[in-house]
Amino acid sequence: MSHQKHKINTILTILSNNPTLTTGRYPDIVEELKEALRVDRLNPTRRKNLMKVLHSMRALDSTLRAFLDYHGLRSDQHSIGDYIKRLYSHQGGALVGRLSAAEKETYLRNIADKRNKYLHSANRYPTGEMEVNDLIAEAHALIARMATF
Repeated sequence: MSHQKHKINTILTILSNNPTLTTGRYPDIVEELKEALRVDRLNPTRRKNLMKVLHSMRALDSTLRAFLDYHGLRSDQHSIGDYIKRLYSHQGGALVGRLSAAEKETYLRNIADKRNKYLHSANRYPTGEMEVNDLIAEAHALIARMATF
């Protein structure tokens, strides 16, 4: 839990110092991240881990959406995978930085694919706390990377 709490607190710090990452959605995103920490009391463990994935990924989804909206880059697609692809494929404009092809593939595999596996399939749960830690760490890495754009 302390690893998750540390990563989530770091995400909150990054978001509070980079308003373009949240564009008016900051209170909602903060609430999702806090909920990811509050569910630690749930039982059984697989439900707790699934809820951590749900709330942390909802926060990431809202952050990506707000960031892309701010820069005029969001398409009609509404998915974390599409948002990551947009961070890679955009051309110029107000947003100077972009993801490399390797970063895009890493985030798609380690965030979008795992999120979809748990949230779109019946009876699929993270195998344990470490898997949840890894997913939250990847979300942290992506948000930190976006803060450099």
